[in-house]
Amino acid sequence: MSATAEFLSKAATAFQHKQGDVLSQLVLPDLNDPDVELISEELLPEDVNIRIIVLKSLSNDNQTRLADLMGTVLQYVRDATLFDHDAHVALLRSLRISKIYESATKMFALPDSGWFNPCIQQLTIQLLERAVEADEAQDDNSRDRLVAAITMVTNGPVKTAAADNRESDALHVIAPRPRHIAFWLANLLLQNSFELRDTLASAEPILGFLGPQMDNLHFFTKAEQVTFHYYAGSVFLVKEELRPARDHLQLAFELCTNHSLKNKRLIVINLVTVSILLGIFPHPHLLAMFGLSDYFLPLIRAIKLGDRSAFRQHLDSNIEWFRERYIYLILRAKGEVLVIRSLFRRAIVLSRNLWPPEKIGQPPTIQFEQLLTAIRLSYRYSAIGDMDVSTWDQVDMEALCASLVDQGYIQGYLLHSRSCLVVQKGPTLGFPPVSSIAVRNEE
Repeated sequence: MSATAEFLSKAATAFQHKQGDVLSQLVLPDLNDPDVELISEELLPEDVNIRIIVLKSLSNDNQTRLADLMGTVLQYVRDATLFDHDAHVALLRSLRISKIYESATKMFALPDSGWFNPCIQQLTIQLLERAVEADEAQDDNSRDRLVAAITMVTNGPVKTAAADNRESDALHVIAPRPRHIAFWLANLLLQNSFELRDTLASAEPILGFLGPQMDNLHFFTKAEQVTFHYYAGSVFLVKEELRPARDHLQLAFELCTNHSLKNKRLIVINLVTVSILLGIFPHPHLLAMFGLSDYFLPLIRAIKLGDRSAFRQHLDSNIEWFRERYIYLILRAKGEVLVIRSLFRRAIVLSRNLWPPEKIGQPPTIQFEQLLTAIRLSYRYSAIGDMDVSTWDQVDMEALCASLVDQGYIQGYLLHSRSCLVVQKGPTLGFPPVSSIAVRNEE
């Protein structure tokens, strides 16, 4: 029996007995193994037809997809001799692994394919690693191969595993199911997605497919649960869906043990970010515990005081730290809204103390001119890309107040005839807790 025929016989036996661990070693053969090198030599002659060789060994009706899979594997083995000589070796390897993965995906879609889980797991790791190597070998710094790999896994095995809701055929029989690796696959893809700048394009479909399996997440290992909640929360944070982001990150924080302080610190950074943007300020002791006081306390202080200059100055002076963690832009955009909101509230309180209302029970009001003065004081530090607030007038203040009222950050109305903002009476003075405000894209 030739080395190739023996190789295919082993694959047929593993397939017949549903030995996923054995088959995973065959679909990803070690190219330096002497037996594999012998197979490569047998396949090199030009008159060798791989398809015919495969069908001679795998001709049964139930072996059709296995034959397709092993055919792509043999093609990979034969082309291995080219990898050492071709200038585009990384790209060739990535393309060949993609072909193997495409065939494996079709096998994984068969009924009762849980036994094939180890093959999908090993192939997924190889697919992503080869894609990264191919991208790094390019001169244009593109991530095209990694994007294609993530898309292939998402639309293939992730979709199949997430849609698996079939019950076991017999009681007390624990058989592997495709859904058992749903979150393992998702976590691996989400981790790689965060290596890309276009995080949402890669991550959103993954979270979308996992919907039917969310009720089963607690059956997975604690490590898998922590990883999923961390990345899911981070994706929602990028999408500016703050409440689901905080829910996921809070769960990740609670599930993560204190033995993994490095991972817990990563979770805390995003959890603190989203909490601040919801007006929920963390205790200074928590920030100190994870060495984050110097980064977040000045921001919290600036928000409370309505000091936009201090807020942007601190954010910009630590721009690299915030950017590396993908939180600079959302802190700048959402955080400045909270700063201005606090500024206006303090201005109204001060105005009400200096000039009490003429009538008892009259709702608090403040002139746009007074708000403009407060804005100019708060904007004393000129950040990159800032508008010149010295040119602002009461019309700009009216537009700014209208925006805050429309978004729900201020409960009140504008009195155009008197050029003033009127806020609701009550203990909050028309400034409800930020955590209670319905964010527009979450409604």
